[in-house]
Amino acid sequence: MSDRYCIGVDVSKKTLDIRIYASENMLSSNYVQVSNDLSGFTSFARWLKQRNISWPDVLICMEHTGYYGYDFRSFLQEKDVFYSVVSGLEIKRSMGLVRGKSDNIDAGRIARYCYLHRDELKRSIGKSSEMLMIQRLLSERSDYKKRASRARAYLTDHRQAPDTPVYRRYESDLKHCTSVLKVIELDIIHLIESDVDLYRNFSLLISIVGISFINAANVLLYTDNFRLFKDARSYASYVGVAPFPYRSGTSVYSADRVSKLCARHLKSDLTQGALSAITHDPELRAYYKRKIASGKSSGSVLNAVKFKLIERMFCVVKRGAPYVKLSNHVSL
Repeated sequence: MSDRYCIGVDVSKKTLDIRIYASENMLSSNYVQVSNDLSGFTSFARWLKQRNISWPDVLICMEHTGYYGYDFRSFLQEKDVFYSVVSGLEIKRSMGLVRGKSDNIDAGRIARYCYLHRDELKRSIGKSSEMLMIQRLLSERSDYKKRASRARAYLTDHRQAPDTPVYRRYESDLKHCTSVLKVIELDIIHLIESDVDLYRNFSLLISIVGISFINAANVLLYTDNFRLFKDARSYASYVGVAPFPYRSGTSVYSADRVSKLCARHLKSDLTQGALSAITHDPELRAYYKRKIASGKSSGSVLNAVKFKLIERMFCVVKRGAPYVKLSNHVSL
């Protein structure tokens, strides 16, 4: 990829700030701002053509900005352009000591990151329309869950005065949220059922004790149906379950621990799954009790159970067969 033009794109709601990397990176001829819509994408293509740059010759890098970048990514995918979506935190920490900030400058910094890591960047794959809709529905579900939790907390704290107008409104809001959550979850299930590959893996995942509908949907979405992560360890690291060493020289020595740089909402849902598995799975319940009896902390053992659940999820999908309890094969 060393002979490609490295282009950094700073994505915002209304505009795309685009810069081609060069040693004289502040030259105005290397920079353009276009609108974040189809007309802007066409202007970008025309701007490249004026510089005799064709799509196979470019390597585009941008930060992950959620919905704002989906249309642009779809446009690039239609043109079969190599683009990579990178965590904003990763780019920020690669900059070193910097001062000042603007969309123009940010695009230049992204372009520089693209150039320095051009041989390491992984090509991003756009999500299918089903995946995008599942993502929106899961986001909506999260909002309604928070709203329902607030209403439930208020009703619990003020149950001594149930006849006030405020109490009745919270009571009505809780019923509304509960009803909407059921509809959202049905919509997600119908979307999964509409795709053969998604539904096959979904059925395999929910065969595991402790993996509920929400955990299965999360895994399918964030692994892009097991295409983005090569193994259980990689996904465990992303979720914040895989432990890492913390040691340096002779003065810094700590037990291995998980990192806070993770997808915490996925970890939270997986925690609920692990607690359910400890309750309903005899193998994991025995494992949990054995480790606690040996002196391990409940948090570390619970984390180990989460890792086991992730391993089981990747295993059943790899084998293409539902999870089978070990106790079913133990001779009496």
